Amino acid sequence: MLVNASVNDSGIVSFVNLTIFNNTGNVTELIVMSLGSGSTSIGYWNVTVDTSTQIPRDGDYNLSVNATDSAFNINISLN
Repeated sequence: MLVNASVNDSGIVSFVNLTIFNNTGNVTELIVMSLGSGSTSIGYWNVTVDTSTQIPRDGDYNLSVNATDSAFNINISLN
């Protein structure tokens, strides 16, 4: 599964992570995303998740993206 997130900041984005949740909580630990295109201020961050090993079973899941800038301001996407 390819996950792509557009992340914009007036400063510099330092970290972008993905977490996958189900109805009982976290299914995965933080999954580090990498800058695919653009810059650390305005860019597209992505990651490919191996669903056969990282997600234990079929079901409904929410994806949450956490972006942190160089001043350690955190923004977490809504599910």
